[in-house]
Amino acid sequence: MIFVPIGLFYFYSCSNNDDDCTEQTWYQDSDADGFGNQNISQQSCNQPSGYVIDNTDFDDNNSTAYPNATELCNGIDDNGNGTIDEDTINCAVDEVCENGACVTAVMYYRDSDGDGYGDSNDTIIAGSIVPTGYVLDNTDCNDTETSINPGASEIPNNNIDDNCNGIVDGCASNTACDDGNPSTFDVCIDEVCYHYDTQCNNNSDCPQGQTCVDIGGGISVCQ
Repeated sequence: MIFVPIGLFYFYSCSNNDDDCTEQTWYQDSDADGFGNQNISQQSCNQPSGYVIDNTDFDDNNSTAYPNATELCNGIDDNGNGTIDEDTINCAVDEVCENGACVTAVMYYRDSDGDGYGDSNDTIIAGSIVPTGYVLDNTDCNDTETSINPGASEIPNNNIDDNCNGIVDGCASNTACDDGNPSTFDVCIDEVCYHYDTQCNNNSDCPQGQTCVDIGGGISVCQ
């Protein structure tokens, strides 16, 4: 309260600290992002410099970090939701955010049975760090059975394509193709049995219209 003498009378003038003022709580806004620090405040009728009425800033030293801020790929929880670098916007289309940096996006495939071969229909996009339970390979034809994958051995007569080559119970040797006919030459090629009438050394050993073809393993047959 300030007393101002005028003649023999005194008039009263209200200052900012007068009891008639309605004080408010103001919160420090060190990073000038418009959001204040709830732990540092002061009471005042008017807004002090460097203070705001808001008290929801969770990092008052970073002007890009405040409630509902845009999440950037920087290793910081910019929007205060408890998750770092989710749904970042500053990485290119073919990149993902990894450890605060934009890196090349990679497709990984679920390996549910842990055999090292992945399911082409169950994918995830990540960076250079392989997500748990995923692999780069996508050639597993049965991701629920560890014994079924492209690296497995075909087991005869189990009605299963063990090695994922599209052939169920394929042959493993020429012996497996023996049809019991002594007039034919039985051979296993890429797990498929073939029964040829004649082995040959050259075309002259073959009937008219057929040629002598090397089918591998030092074996030639007329086709």
